[in-house]
Amino acid sequence: MDASALTGESDTLFWSGSGAVNWSHNLMGGSGSDTIWTGTLGDTVNSGAGNDMVRSGAGDDTILGGAGDDTIRGSEGDDSLDGGSGGYDWLDYGDGVSGITLSFISGTSTDGLGGTDSITNFVGVIGTSYADSMVGDAGDNRFLANEGNDTIDGGDGTKDEVYYTSSSGSVTVNLSTGTASDGFGGTDTLSNIERARGSSQNDTLIGDAGNNAFTGCTEMTPLTAATAMTGQNMVTRPAL
Repeated sequence: MDASALTGESDTLFWSGSGAVNWSHNLMGGSGSDTIWTGTLGDTVNSGAGNDMVRSGAGDDTILGGAGDDTIRGSEGDDSLDGGSGGYDWLDYGDGVSGITLSFISGTSTDGLGGTDSITNFVGVIGTSYADSMVGDAGDNRFLANEGNDTIDGGDGTKDEVYYTSSSGSVTVNLSTGTASDGFGGTDTLSNIERARGSSQNDTLIGDAGNNAFTGCTEMTPLTAATAMTGQNMVTRPAL
């Protein structure tokens, strides 16, 4: 077992677990906002305090986000993912090659890469480019749908929100009919959603009989690929 710790204000760690070395790693972040990318073995990561971004490789990984607003991508394997205490923590399944099935109620999600993850202490999820099924719990959940004909159920919260901030085209969200064109050519099915954030294009956002809130993309920090990792980008979580 290897152990590495980050102690600076804002650190970046890339760790390769492939090749002749045949052990997993125990990695711990510091108090700053860290970026941690593990290798291809089963690793254990505690990102510590700060607004951290963690991406694991293949293998059955265990990741704890700690305090702060964290974004965690488990990638392949049957991972155990915990957003940690406090903050607005996001799951990122943007690298999936097939749609995911996620439930914040049961605390499980397929990863779009053949694995099934255990998930806890997350508020939001970034979906794949395929047909995802995502279900919220009693909290106020956030869903970034991306491409594909997605099915999104906000659950029992009162401020559940869909994000179309990454859409390349204009979107039409109608909470009354429970449908949304996603700006990529797909149509999503929505239920128990009270809020929506549009794209940077000319959007149409229509409410239902409940208390709704809508935000245009230009009124928030747009979703961009902020961290390049050897040619692969980890998207940042949307601003809340």
